[in-house]
Amino acid sequence: MTSPTRITVYPRRRKAAAGTLNVTRIGRYGNPFLVDEHGQDKAVRLHAAWLVGAGPDSYPNGKRKFHLSRSWVLANLAPVATAPYVGCTCDPDEPCHADTLIRLATREVA
Repeated sequence: MTSPTRITVYPRRRKAAAGTLNVTRIGRYGNPFLVDEHGQDKAVRLHAAWLVGAGPDSYPNGKRKFHLSRSWVLANLAPVATAPYVGCTCDPDEPCHADTLIRLATREVA
């Protein structure tokens, strides 16, 4: 099985490639740690630490009506592992929580 490729998605500008799993902040795979608050590197590190047990299981997702839940994400890694593309708004040369999700998902499947 090949590992998914992380791509940059632009939710309001153009349609993502077919088969892309969107992991931006607007969905349940989003990173609860804001880049504006923590900076890019630290937000990604905090997300990785959260997924392995640091902090509470869930965080509010901005103005959305649901919380981002670690237990939900970990129980639903299979779609990440099987998607051809995993999309986030991060630039390709920046660290991204999507990379963490891909690493965890492909390790779970292997």
